[in-house]
Amino acid sequence: MAYQIKLNIKGETCVFTRNGEPTLRDTTNALKVQQQQLRMLNRKDGPSNDDYDENEKT
Repeated sequence: MAYQIKLNIKGETCVFTRNGEPTLRDTTNALKVQQQQLRMLNRKDGPSNDDYDENEKT
């Protein structure tokens, strides 16, 4: 079964299709990214350059 997601990128709706089911690794990586984003956005002084660098790694 194909999985589709529609994203609005620069005002355009783009459709991405994934043919395989998401794996546990995919889900875990998504949770890591979400956790990092919550940490950086909840800081009093906001996100730093290091936060953005860390976001790219995960």
